[in-house]
Amino acid sequence: MFMKPLILAVLFVLLTSVAPVLAPDAGLHAKESKAEKAARKRAEQEMAYQALQRGEILPLAQILTMSQRYVPGEVIKIELDQGKLIYKLRVLPADGRVRKLDLDARNGQLIKLDNS
Repeated sequence: MFMKPLILAVLFVLLTSVAPVLAPDAGLHAKESKAEKAARKRAEQEMAYQALQRGEILPLAQILTMSQRYVPGEVIKIELDQGKLIYKLRVLPADGRVRKLDLDARNGQLIKLDNS
């Protein structure tokens, strides 16, 4: 009887101590202040603008137009993964099922389409 609570306690300690190692980015921005978050967002926007000016990525308006070829509907979310140069979009088509699209930011090619 004593062994089961002891095993559970040991498992709990092990899992809580390993969790930060398993998910190192979890909560990465959780402790930043509003000012720090705003500064980080501005820096990300500036990097995206510079990439656009250098011709490394397509303009957002062009990506939005191209996304309609793959999934016609209302784009409800868009994000640029600057590390991979991928636009991540969520589109709400007429059937009401949100679809996730990943488009190459350099040429607009479809990388991934998920039916959520």
